[in-house]
Amino acid sequence: MGGLAGKNFFVEGLIAKWMYISLHLMHHRAILGTGKTAVLALARLLQQRVSGRMKLH
Repeated sequence: MGGLAGKNFFVEGLIAKWMYISLHLMHHRAILGTGKTAVLALARLLQQRVSGRMKLH
């Protein structure tokens, strides 16, 4: 993992999704605070479990 720094570092797939979600939650935490961010993250997790995926074609 030491070679991750540099301009030729690409993140793809599931790890990229996790990194994007983490960045998004850090942004919400900075704006809303830790408590509201935790509630928002839990609500989104539960909503995904209930609603499922939508096919766009």
